[in-house]
Amino acid sequence: MTHKHYIAFFLLLPFLFSCQEDENPNAELDERLNEQIAEIETYLSDNNISTAVENGYYLEQITENPDGKVPQQEDVVLAYYNLQTLDGSPIDQLSQADGDEPAAIPYIQGRVILPIALYDLIGDMRAGEEVRAYVPFNRAYFDYELADVIPALTAIILQLEVVDVLSPEEFALRQNTQIKAYLQESKLQPADSLEGGVYYHRVQSGESPEVDDQSTVRVRYTGSLLDGTQFDSNVDAPTPFRVVMSEDGVISGFKTGLSVMSQLEEGVAVMPAAEAYGPNYFFIPFAAMSDFIAVGAVPGSARLGTYAILRFDLEVESVN
Repeated sequence: MTHKHYIAFFLLLPFLFSCQEDENPNAELDERLNEQIAEIETYLSDNNISTAVENGYYLEQITENPDGKVPQQEDVVLAYYNLQTLDGSPIDQLSQADGDEPAAIPYIQGRVILPIALYDLIGDMRAGEEVRAYVPFNRAYFDYELADVIPALTAIILQLEVVDVLSPEEFALRQNTQIKAYLQESKLQPADSLEGGVYYHRVQSGESPEVDDQSTVRVRYTGSLLDGTQFDSNVDAPTPFRVVMSEDGVISGFKTGLSVMSQLEEGVAVMPAAEAYGPNYFFIPFAAMSDFIAVGAVPGSARLGTYAILRFDLEVESVN
């Protein structure tokens, strides 16, 4: 896929989210879409699958739960999924049977989320429900292609199971529990509970001066996910990282960790997503994210995934 196609794709996203019923001005795409809809309907007929047409895709209800919670704006949807092309080629899956944790999907209007139909799909579901959606390309990935995984203009089958729907407050409590368990397992106790759900474990005490909200701090750091994946470090950089505490420019949890440190101190700050990169971007498959980062369609922080809890190992070199 060319960079031009990427840019065109993202320019189309707002249009695709809000104007699904508008006619595509490209006659070739119209023709392909009509052919693909016929292919989907033939597939459903040949396999005796009963569906309802919803928002441009075909919906098969597997499990219903009338009493389940319906997602509201800013909620977090926890879900498992199985994604494949219409001809049965696998794209990606996340399965409870395989011991996977459910995906945390942001239910936020306007947030970049792929495949395109996913936002509408989870909005029509309740916690405890499972569906299978048969989705033509204009509600899937449009002309995006991922080598050997997603062909351009492909129809997909997305099976989705919503495990739970959490409010932002409920999700914050969930992450707080995860952080506490991580601190215990990683022997990062004692740890101070700081503003915003950030925890700080002192490894080595420092000396005067202490960091305050007017300090300029020079620090060495290593950032990682809780599974140990390192995503950033300046430990071997020629100069330390400079943080002006009175200015923006770094994620809030990073500054919160620094705020309780002093010169020559070493410590570990662990922060929830709300104090880091928040909901971020959600792509199925996640492998597609590297393509979009490479052409600048989404920022590099997108590779961390949605709602990532972060750990920073910090060493303050100087405080001025």
